[in-house]
Amino acid sequence: MTRHILDRDSATPDDRDMKRFTDLRRTAGQTGPNPATARLQQRKPGRAPGNPRMKAYLDIERGGR
Repeated sequence: MTRHILDRDSATPDDRDMKRFTDLRRTAGQTGPNPATARLQQRKPGRAPGNPRMKAYLDIERGGR
């Protein structure tokens, strides 16, 4: 009979591997998010002025064309 789940060690081999991966990522990897992701996060919500695709969608939605 196996031990109860609460009686087992808390760190499984997968947990240890993940800890090693995150430690390596923090020390050797780039600091902060990817630059493209950072730009998207800092961009204001809403549509960009002069976006032709958005204008076309809005025209279609409003019954134009």
